[in-house]
Amino acid sequence: MTLMPRSRVSRGVLAVSAAALTLGVTACAPSGPSEPVDMIGTWTGEYTYPLPDGTVATATETIVIERQEGASVWGYEEWTSNGQTDRDELVGQIGLGFTTFVLTEEEGFFSGVVNDDRMAVRYIRLGEGNTTFEVELTRNSASGD
Repeated sequence: MTLMPRSRVSRGVLAVSAAALTLGVTACAPSGPSEPVDMIGTWTGEYTYPLPDGTVATATETIVIERQEGASVWGYEEWTSNGQTDRDELVGQIGLGFTTFVLTEEEGFFSGVVNDDRMAVRYIRLGEGNTTFEVELTRNSASGD
């Protein structure tokens, strides 16, 4: 019998738990628009987050949604912290109420709610350097919306 590495099992359990929580929130939410919110554009905001060493860091988050087909979305995120910028590809889905969403990247995922110009996001990173944060992102008016 081959066992999966512990980190993989933990990631799977956490991902399923997060998906169940998101679906539960969506099912309990009042009915939203009849079509998914248009998420295409550039969304930015600043936040703080805890580090495993007991310190707190400040960062700027940017989520860019480049393509949307119905409730499916694709894009990338960039964040800058301590003068360093990093980027990850994103793929996601808008929830059944058309205002909730989940976006995944290699080491974690974003879950939140969105309307025409604001996105309330919680991020959970798994693996080395586990962390989480919440941030409110605003759609840049230059996004063409």
